[in-house]
Order: sequence, then C-alpha cells, then structure tokens
Amino acid sequence: MREKGDIFEEQVAYDMGIRKTNNSGAKFDNADLSNRDLIIECKYKGKKSFQSCSNEITKLTKQAHKHNKEWIYIQQTETAAYVVLDYNYFLELWTTLNHGSES
Repeated sequence: MREKGDIFEEQVAYDMGIRKTNNSGAKFDNADLSNRDLIIECKYKGKKSFQSCSNEITKLTKQAHKHNKEWIYIQQTETAAYVVLDYNYFLELWTTLNHGSES
C-alpha cells in the first residue's frame, strides 16, 4: 500500500506543480507536499469509499498553523480522490475563481 501512496503523492505533486517534501515532511512537520502558501497531505486508502481522517486533519492543521500556511488533505481510494480543506480557504478559492462572473 505504501507504493500506491508514493505513486499518488507523485501524481498530486505533478498535477499541482508543487514539490514533494523530503521524507514526507517528517523532519520539519511540513506534510507530504508544500510551497510557500500550502501544505498538502496525501493519503492512499485501499478501500472503496472515503475513510475517516480526523486525526490526520488535526495533525495537518497544527502543521499549517505552525508554518502560517493553508492546508489541503487529499485522500485516494480505490474508486475516487477526495479533497478536504478549510471552509474559509475554500471560499477564498471560490471567490477568486468566480471573480466577476454572474451566478
């Protein structure tokens, strides 16, 4: 399962144009991927549906606060990928994407 997790992490890094954190961020508490604004945790779960991740998100939010960054949690299952992020950050992204567009 670790191999699938590594492949997923590489794919997210490539898709987002963001660098992988050395040793998955263990040394500096930086999660799996990071840039100057974000830390991102990627998890592969060998299940068919989204799995509880509250402990992982709690750890990630503490890391984000420590580094004054936004956080994103991405979970890959056998059938789909899911993204979890702070609601206020989501609204910021939504506003940026929809700036000037009519609803």
